Amino acid sequence: MFKKIFFRTIYVLTFLVVVANTLFALDNSIHPDINDLPDGKFKSSYASPDGKSEIEIYVVDCDLGTGVKGVLVSGDTRKNIYWQTDQTDVKVKWTSNKKVVIDNISLNIKDDVFDSRFSTAIFSEGLLRRSKRK
Repeated sequence: MFKKIFFRTIYVLTFLVVVANTLFALDNSIHPDINDLPDGKFKSSYASPDGKSEIEIYVVDCDLGTGVKGVLVSGDTRKNIYWQTDQTDVKVKWTSNKKVVIDNISLNIKDDVFDSRFSTAIFSEGLLRRSKRK
């Protein structure tokens, strides 16, 4: 009797662990976080007109290909604001102290994040995602 209860408990716990792991894996694949990107190789830096912020561009090589990551640096704060796959070079131009254009994608550095992983397979330009996370 004890063996039966013990093994049923083990089976139920194993099933629950497998289901939980599957759900977390699905959630991470459906909702990727731009802050989980690999570091990459530093390429260039572009200072804002007032000199208080800068955009650092990194080229990232990973198993899925090559991409370009843009990191906003303000003082000691670093925030990933741009990710584009299948590229090794981008053009960066500051239009004001709070707005930057990276490869024709205009971003407000306080609120906007561009992540090409949210695009469909047909279109490679990605979607502009508003993110209030810091």
